Amino acid sequence: MDRKLIVVAVCALAALSAAASAAFGQEQKKAVPKLHIMHATKAVKAETGEAVKNEVAAMGASKKSGLPLFTYTIQSDRDGQQYTGVIVGADPTSKGGNKSTNVQTFIVPVIVVTQSVGTGLDANNMVVSAPGVTVFDPTKNDNSCLAAPNNNPLKLFQQSPIFQSYDISVGGVDMGHTQYIDAFQRAEFYNLLKNPDNYQVLLNPITTLQPIVMIECPRLLFPFAREIIATAVRDGGFPPLMLDPVDFVGLYRQNMERQAAAQGGAGQA
Repeated sequence: MDRKLIVVAVCALAALSAAASAAFGQEQKKAVPKLHIMHATKAVKAETGEAVKNEVAAMGASKKSGLPLFTYTIQSDRDGQQYTGVIVGADPTSKGGNKSTNVQTFIVPVIVVTQSVGTGLDANNMVVSAPGVTVFDPTKNDNSCLAAPNNNPLKLFQQSPIFQSYDISVGGVDMGHTQYIDAFQRAEFYNLLKNPDNYQVLLNPITTLQPIVMIECPRLLFPFAREIIATAVRDGGFPPLMLDPVDFVGLYRQNMERQAAAQGGAGQA
């Protein structure tokens, strides 16, 4: 069965928290919030924790673009040690958590091409392969594993609750019409927020980049290929051969324009 492999580079997809808040599953707003660390194994040194806090504060004060972060320090009820961590978003303990945070996000489709295919298992249950080209392209429709009209892996990913807003409830409490990570983090700190609806961590704006294999991979590999060809020609006693630089971005854009024109002509016909 063919599969589509989607590798996504997203600038920020989640809370980097080592703590699982009991508030996440609370149905009663007035319950006392309590943070639990279930698998903490090593406490952070005091100077290390302060260094993390200072670094995050410096990032927030600088003009350089970066993730909106806040730090926390809690005492584990497992070993009694203090732990410091960093979470993406606004500090829920500051000003009642009345703040929205937008995280610029990129979806990067990656087309993977393999040069061998599995044909079976040997006597030791090891995969036996043979030469053959297989292309995993998340931008193309996949009718072997999916059914139309929901047969495009990239579009399905773009329409998932990670990026699109849906009605989400956690522990029986309505978190509103929002993205999954926003609902998750709002539920995590629900009992700390004066107005939970005003605390948001949204992936926005979301930009889908063109498949990286069409531009970046050829651009990065071309200098090596040119060197290999030049060396082989020279060692063979032939006159020097140097390939001219290739504008892979321009070629890709030209190809996209031709495809768009062809689709437009087909639609008019």
